[in-house]
Order: sequence, then C-alpha cells, then structure tokens
Amino acid sequence: MFRHLLTLLTLSASLVTAHAQQAGSPAAAAKPSAGVVNDWLRSQWTNASPWDVGAQIRLRYEVKENAGNATGAGASADFIKTGFNNDNVFWVTRTKVHVGYKPQSWLQFYVQGRDSRSTGDDRAVNSDSDQFELYQAYLQIGNPKEFPLSLKIGRQELS
Repeated sequence: MFRHLLTLLTLSASLVTAHAQQAGSPAAAAKPSAGVVNDWLRSQWTNASPWDVGAQIRLRYEVKENAGNATGAGASADFIKTGFNNDNVFWVTRTKVHVGYKPQSWLQFYVQGRDSRSTGDDRAVNSDSDQFELYQAYLQIGNPKEFPLSLKIGRQELS
C-alpha cells in the first residue's frame, strides 16, 4: 500500500513540475557552448575560432571480491577454504586529449591521444602495452552539410 502511495505522489509531483515548466514564458535560446577551454580561448584570442582544444577524463573504482585475479603460487587454490585473499581493488583512469583545426568550412585536421592506466591492480601488468597512444588523427575534406560527398583520411573512430 505504501509503495503504491509513494509511486502516485512521485508521478503527481512530476506532472505538476512538467506543467509548470510549460506554463512559463519561453526562455531565450542560449548560445551553444564550444566547451570550457574553447570558450575561454575564444574570449582571450580573436583568432581562436577555428581551433578545437579539449579533453575527457574518466575515473573508475573497481572492487573485485573473490574474482580469481591472483597470480603466481596458489592462484588456483580454493581461497574460501584456505583463507587466501583473492580480492582485487584498484583505480582505472582514461584520459583523451584532442586538438582540431578547421581553417575553412570544407577542411578540418584532428588529432586525439588516449592515456589509459590503472593504480593498485594486483594482476600482472602487461609490459608491452603503451599507456599513451594515438587514438585518432585524420584530415577531412568536404562539408557534409553543404555537399553529400566528403573525404576523411587517417586513423579514426568508426561508429
């Protein structure tokens, strides 16, 4: 009974909020942002409009309890019976940094690097893996908004 009452109150509150938002006067359309860094650059330097500079940072905390991540002697042991600690707790970060340059509406250069690393991971580290690597680098010729044919050459992420 209490669950149904709570659901009904939540639904009523959301309908009242939606109606109040529609009843007000339409707000002035906000100018779309190019991002914090790009907006700041363009306010400081008048010739910065063809440049696109930015980054993404993703931080993740992982807890793997009794996940079988142990390596070395005792890795295949029954950790419940022997009291073997088979937990693994660590941080994973991924950072992407990019620079783009668009001198004309039909010409664009773009470079993006990616850094991935973990801290506190008990598993064996792959010594052959690079932490920072080139993720994308391409040249685009043509404007798909103006003409249906364009050319994109280089290393790129495909959706």
